[in-house]
Amino acid sequence: MIQDFQFDTTLQLVASQENEQDLQLIHEFSDKSTTLADFAIVTMTAINDKPVVKDGLRLIVSREFQEKHVQDFIGKPFVSDHRSERSEKLGRIFKSELIREGDTTSIQVKAFIPKIADNQNDIERIRLGQDREVSLGFRFSEFEEIKINGVPHVKILPSDNETDGPREISLVGVPACPACSVISIAASADQPLKQILHDNDNHLSELDRECLLFGRMYKDTLISDVVSYERQLGLVTDVKLASDTYAKTSPFALQDRRESLLNTIKKNEKRDSQISVDAEALLSADWFEAPPTNAESQKMQLEKIVASLKT
Repeated sequence: MIQDFQFDTTLQLVASQENEQDLQLIHEFSDKSTTLADFAIVTMTAINDKPVVKDGLRLIVSREFQEKHVQDFIGKPFVSDHRSERSEKLGRIFKSELIREGDTTSIQVKAFIPKIADNQNDIERIRLGQDREVSLGFRFSEFEEIKINGVPHVKILPSDNETDGPREISLVGVPACPACSVISIAASADQPLKQILHDNDNHLSELDRECLLFGRMYKDTLISDVVSYERQLGLVTDVKLASDTYAKTSPFALQDRRESLLNTIKKNEKRDSQISVDAEALLSADWFEAPPTNAESQKMQLEKIVASLKT
């Protein structure tokens, strides 16, 4: 007997068929050798047609403007704090669609974030809910002034100006649009079973009981590794408190956290590596026909030797 269960996790994992469709769209911008394991996928509400306050103006991004530019979001950068520096680019938008719910029209987009060391912290902040708010950077040249309940508003309209439309979507601290935020983030390669096997008495099968036990044991190992690495980096001092906190964290997030911390430790070890030498041995007659006779000449010879070892 097989029963289907919907997992409710911070990863918001989607069906395999949709993942494959996402990967095909991502390959429009990335190398075809990449797989879903290389990316985290972020789904966001980019904008809607409700009034927002920006720089003292009450703006409405009209339904007509959204309809005209919905496909223009594809390929645009996903950045941090509206910065244009290359280092602030997190990923790229690969899918965009118009959503109508009641009298509200919004644009929902998907962006991929490469799971490289530079992005691990940003992925973790989104996963844990620290960064969720987003803001749309766009240009417009056509508008009309309207009043809603006697309050002046600027309604943004579509135009024939080719420079109009979205420029980027950015993570921000406080967005102008309250509804514009990350809806979900999925490490798409992390695919747990969507079907759990049951026996005839509607109990977990023996195999799935073992899988559950193994998963819990593995999560304990992940927690231990993460806390150990954080302590090594000086990020935590209370090991028990850190362990208790991570007990409520998804194992997929813990796995990414462990990889990120391990990469940081390896970088630190590489930066801290030094060359150790035996000065007396280097200054012996085996190295020179005539060993240096005073402190100054010894220092000069040592500097030359160390320089040659570094190269």
